[in-house]
This record gives sequence, C-alpha cells and structure tokens, in this order.
Amino acid sequence: MNVSPLAGKPADESILLNVPKLITAYYSEVPDPSVPAQRVAFGTSGHRGSAFRTTFNEWHILAISQAICHYRKEKGIDGPLFLGMDSHALSVPALTTTLEVLAANGVEVMLAEGDEYTPTPAISWAILTHNRGRKTGFADGIVITPSHNPPHDGGFKYNPPHGGPAEQAVTSWIEAKANELLAGKLADVKRIPFSRARHAATTHRYDFLRNYIHDLGSVIDLNVIRDAKISMGVDPLGGASVNYWPQIAERYGLNLTVVSPAVDPTFRFMTVDWDGQIRMDPSSPYAMQRLLEMKDRFDVSFACDTDSDRHGIVTRSAGLLPPNHYLSVAIDYLFKNRTKWGAEAAAGKTVVSSQMIDRVTAKLGRKVYEVPVGFKWFVDGLLDGSLGFGGEESAGASFSRLDGSVWTTDKDGIIPALLAAEITARMGRDPGELYRELTRELGESADDRVDAPATPRQKKLLAELSAEQIKVTELAGEKIDAILMRAPGNGALIGGLKVVTKSGWFAARPSGTEEIYKIYAESFRGESHLRQILEEAHNIVGTALTGPSAPDGTVESADIGQESNRERSSSEPSLRPPRAINKRTRDGRLAELPSKLQRIGIAADHGGYELKEYLARMLRENGYEVTDLGNGQPVEDDDYPDFVVPLARAVADGKVDRGIAICGSGVGASVCANKVAGVRACLVHENFSAHQGVEDDDLNLICFGGLVIGHALAWELTETFLAARFSCAERFRRRLAKVANLENKA
Repeated sequence: MNVSPLAGKPADESILLNVPKLITAYYSEVPDPSVPAQRVAFGTSGHRGSAFRTTFNEWHILAISQAICHYRKEKGIDGPLFLGMDSHALSVPALTTTLEVLAANGVEVMLAEGDEYTPTPAISWAILTHNRGRKTGFADGIVITPSHNPPHDGGFKYNPPHGGPAEQAVTSWIEAKANELLAGKLADVKRIPFSRARHAATTHRYDFLRNYIHDLGSVIDLNVIRDAKISMGVDPLGGASVNYWPQIAERYGLNLTVVSPAVDPTFRFMTVDWDGQIRMDPSSPYAMQRLLEMKDRFDVSFACDTDSDRHGIVTRSAGLLPPNHYLSVAIDYLFKNRTKWGAEAAAGKTVVSSQMIDRVTAKLGRKVYEVPVGFKWFVDGLLDGSLGFGGEESAGASFSRLDGSVWTTDKDGIIPALLAAEITARMGRDPGELYRELTRELGESADDRVDAPATPRQKKLLAELSAEQIKVTELAGEKIDAILMRAPGNGALIGGLKVVTKSGWFAARPSGTEEIYKIYAESFRGESHLRQILEEAHNIVGTALTGPSAPDGTVESADIGQESNRERSSSEPSLRPPRAINKRTRDGRLAELPSKLQRIGIAADHGGYELKEYLARMLRENGYEVTDLGNGQPVEDDDYPDFVVPLARAVADGKVDRGIAICGSGVGASVCANKVAGVRACLVHENFSAHQGVEDDDLNLICFGGLVIGHALAWELTETFLAARFSCAERFRRRLAKVANLENKA
C-alpha cells in the first residue's frame, strides 16, 4: 500500500465519523456469537472493535461487564471498582452500559467528578493508592478506551487489584464467560436503568484529576522544571488528559502551553495518519504534524494518546523522537539521577525494543529485564521495585517514584512527557541532543518492521516455533549468538522467535489483532546490513515454517519468496512477502509498491454515490486513470444494474484493468457483476480477502457496501486490491478454468 495523499494533512470532511450513525449501531446491531469476529476477544489491550463492524456493541459491553462481576465474586474482590473513560464517541454509551450492570450487581463504583475523562494511569494510580497496606477490600478498575485507535473504534480494559493490565489467565476467564453470556442471549445479565444506576447507593464520585496531579511531585522533579523556566508545549490530541495539563501547570507553576484544548468525537482537528485514517498516535509523524510545526516555539513539547497511556516527545534538535530513542535517553537519565532507587533495580524492555537499551544499561552497570510484548509483564517488577523502569517500543512506559516505590503498574503517558521537561531543565540539552550523544558513544542503529498476511493456522505455527527448526548459524554475515523462543527476562514464551547476533537481531511474531505476522529488525551496521537481516529473516522464518502433513498426505509449505510446488490450502497464503506487503519505512510509513495498475473503472448507484466520489478522487490523486460509469449524481430511485453492468463489461473487454462497484450493501452489485462472463467479482469488507481474492482467484472487480463501510477502510481495501497480483500457480489456473467452463456452458 502507498502512503495516503491525505497523510499529515488536516482531516477532510469526507473521512469524518458520523457520530449519530455510530451510536445508533452501538445500540441497534446485535452480535452473532457463532461468528468468531463478533465474539468478545481480549487482546494485549483489552477488547476492541467498532459498532459498525458489530464488534463493539451494547451486547458486548453487557456481557463483559457481567463477566467481570462474576470474576470479582469468584476471586473475592469486594472493594470499589474505579471506572473511567476516554473521549472516543463510543466511550460514553459503553460507560453507561457498564454502570447499569455494575450497579445491578451491587458493585461499589467510583466515577470521575463531573464525568471528567479519565486517563488510564489515573485509574492505575487510584487502584494502587486504595490497595496500599490493605489485606481485604481490594479495588480494581475498568477503562473504556480503544487507546489511539480511529474515532469509530471502542475499547474496554480491565485492571485487577495489582493496577496493571490483566494477565492472560484473567482475560481468558472473562472472555469465555462473556461469550457464554452472549450465546445465552444475555439471559443471565443483571441490569438496571442508567437513571437508577447513577444515583444508586453503590455509585460514588472520585476526584481522579486532583488526586493524581497532587501526587505528581513524588515521581517527577517538578521544582527543577519550574526553576529552569523552560517553555513546554503539550497537545492532548483531544484525549483524556485535556483538562489535566492546565491544572498541572497551575499547581506546579510551570511555563506550559496547551496548544489545543479541543475535544470532538470526530477528532476533526487531527492531521491524518499514514493510511488516510484519523488516529491519535503520538509516535506518528503524520498525526503529530501540528506539534511538529510548533517545535521551535518551545524548549520541549509532548503529546499523549487518547487515554494518556502513550507519549510522544518533540524536540527542537530532532523533531519527533522515535520511541526507542526516547526510552534509551529516559533510562540513561533516570538511573543516573534517581539516587534513592534500589541498587538492583533493573530496566524493563520488550523483545522487540532497541538493543540500544541493552547498551545503555550495560554502561550503567544495571540489568535489563527483557519480556514478551505486553505491558502486563512489567507489573510485578514495578510493584516490588525490582524494576525501576518498564517501557515498550510502542511508546508506553512507567517508572518508579523518586523514592523507588511504585507509581503506576499500567502505562503512563503523562510522566514520560514531564520527564522530558525534567531532563531538558536539568541537563541543559533536550532528549534529541542526548540521544545523539549516546549514539556517538554506543553506536547508531537502523531499525524497521515488515508486516505480511498470515492465516490463524499459520500464526499458530509461528507462535509455536522451536529453536530446533532454525537450521542456519549465521545472520547477515554474522554468527548467530542466540535463538530465543522465550524472553530472557522472565522465561515467558515470546509467541514467535528472536535471532540475535553481535550487531543486529530480528524478531518474528504473529499479530494478536490482525491476520498478519510481523518481522522487527535492527542493525548497528547501517541500512544495508538492516536490509540484509530482513531478507534473510524472511527466508529463515519461511524455511522453519514448513508445516506438518495435511490430511490428504501432502505437505503444507510456508516458503518465502516463491510459490511452493507443494499443495497448500487455497484459503491460506504462503508466509512470504506478498506483492501487497505492508513494508514500513523507518518513520512508520508504508513503502510504495511496484507495478501499479493504471486504468480503473468505478460505478455506483445512489447507495454508493458518496463513496464512489471519494474513491474516484483518491484514485486520481494517486495517478490512476479513472473511468466513472455513473451514476453521475445521487438519484434515489436509480437501479444498480444500469451502472454495474457497463462496468463489468468494461472489465471483461479489457477496457479497464480492474473495477470497483458500489451499492448500498454491495450484495446487489456483486450478484449483478458476476452475471457478465469473464468477471470475477466479490463483496469484500476486510483486508485478507482483498489481496487473497486476487492472488488465488484472479478477482478483477471488487464490490463495496456504501452504507456499510467507511471511506478510510474502503480506500485501504482498494489499495490492497489494486496492489495484489494473480499468483498463476497451476492449481489456481486449473480451478479458474473450471469456472470458465461453467460460463461457456451457460
């Protein structure tokens, strides 16, 4: 896929969320638990989805909330539950639903004063503060947030009494119970009306904002920042910290400017991310354009995502710092300047974080604690002080108080932001300058990440790899020092593998939320060595994933770089970099794909008119020759065959390379187009089929439901569809010949 022409620009009206439609879908759409995608599914950051996709609807929240009530009873958790939300459109209705269930079950709930948005770290802080020194009456918490996800998404996170993200045993229990409740049509869910729930004797108000802010001086040296009089800019990105920053500045006398206090569930004030979607990601240079344009106005500036558990640091010297760069600087500074931390306190990192962190900790004489991806792995260490710092490559971190005791056990985007100001104030140089100093001493790294499609079965194979399956002894010209299936820090399974040499490494792991696998890589010998690592990583993973015998006695292969000559299931792509591979450049963008088709036909009736106009414009802006076969204007009583049939004939006759047909649902357009001989059309609303349909079935016309999917997703699917190419494997040609015979007989 190409980087969207909208990337880094203010959000266009055409991609803004229709909030009333989303809220209506939340209440009106009912998930089908027999459809896997519509079931409750807890990933590394809770359950996420969209009401438009029937993956985050009222039924989901009713089931999850009741499941948590059962879990609390099962575990004897009878203290208060701290309940908060961020500023996404689905957060208010989801919190409303949650409170209705909690109140009906007699749970003591702590809600924010004035229905204030509540950052994730404020929930974690409140849980730990309540539970400190207790032996009974432990508190836990819920945060309604999909983090930095697009505006149409919703999310639900549960934090047990340790205050951090719930471990897998907990989320699996809640997930299974919630899906059981869904299957039972919510018959066992207790619920009372919201008007009763909010005034119930068990519903209380809690001042998250005041209590969290008043304790910040125990974790950040705010006096140093105040006395240095450095200027700071902060962009809350329309999220939960929006009202926290002015109060922080006032209480501690800081020269801090909130560059935008705007809150709007469409997030229309954002600049668009790399893929044409609005995403409140403080580590993305596209989403952070507003603050980047102001970087010279401040000594240091920063932003947090929507629930304030991630940070982005902008400096005059380097612009937006990549997360790994700032984590390295933060670790170096903290362990030198937090003199009350324990001598044995270690720095926590994930297996896909930069090796620069290892070099920094070695220089400091500290241990590094390397764990699988997921902040939950840092919880115990932050609690008992054996970790002074825990950080992820995705810009999430927390660290100990000045005295070495625990601050939060969940990610906190606010304190790393303020730490950047403390570093600048004390050191007289910003974190960008300090990172350059580290590279002069410890070496400079190049890093990248590549994503490729994978089916659930292939993801399972990757997660279950063993070191014995890796036959090579060298990587990119260097001896392999270690092949890791378990994280060195805690011995937990990585869910993939990591291969390490003296000057570089790569890690391969399946995504927990998408049908892809990811290869991370880093080199301290430059870009060319990094490319060599990535290329060989593909070959190593592909060779290792030669699967077991299939039921018919054939062997499934996951060869990378070429089509296997062994039969595999037609529904599973080989685990190779496909023609539509999502290859990320160092700044997070997706590299441009080769051999783009040029002539694209498009047609729609009234139900798809708006989407057709948007896609046609996007295609032209990306250099395609667009043939628009109508309708040229929205006419309520027009008929889709009048436009889809001419498009299908143009595809069949070779007048256009591929076609896009749109009606209200997409179903009629698909049925109609497939009546024209030579056309292979399909209704597609997810990414896997958009490329697999071309690679295996030579799909030449894609159909969308203009009333079903949003503009950003439709454009993403269009890019994937147009970038994919037919594999020409013998078995696929054989099957398509049989389809052609059916057309000839007809």
